[in-house]
Amino acid sequence: MRLFFALQPDDAVRDALSSLALDVAAAARGRPIARDNLHLTLFFLGEQPAERAERLWSAANALDATACTLALDHIGTFRGSGVAWIGSSARVDALFALQARLTDALATEGIAREDRPWSPHVTLARSVRARFERPLDAPIEWHVRRLALMLSETRAGGARYRELGARVLT
Repeated sequence: MRLFFALQPDDAVRDALSSLALDVAAAARGRPIARDNLHLTLFFLGEQPAERAERLWSAANALDATACTLALDHIGTFRGSGVAWIGSSARVDALFALQARLTDALATEGIAREDRPWSPHVTLARSVRARFERPLDAPIEWHVRRLALMLSETRAGGARYRELGARVLT
């Protein structure tokens, strides 16, 4: 099972991100991310045995995790990866604390820590052929409240993400 932990937006934020993804994909000459696949990855687990998923979810579900607000206000592209994204120009300490606690909990389950620093973002488009960067005139305010363990399923039309477990952050 190809798994990852993600923060899931509510419908209003998902709609705003989906509309923006269409605009960014057109401007950057790429492929927009499907509305239902929009998320912010906290930790990519990669291929995991099915029997391990429950233990990983239990570790994440036991976390002391608080809700926070994220102002998504900056669009950019990652060099060489063909990905256009949106993130926040301001560091949200509660978000970084959640990701660090999740990383620590997963380490106790034998999941290796990432070598590179975590860069919180929502992928808007893939296979972009033009560099694209700009601030957003009006930030998308996301009240981050939903943590999920996600399954990535590869299909002919692209990846589809499905929740295996979710909880509300308080």
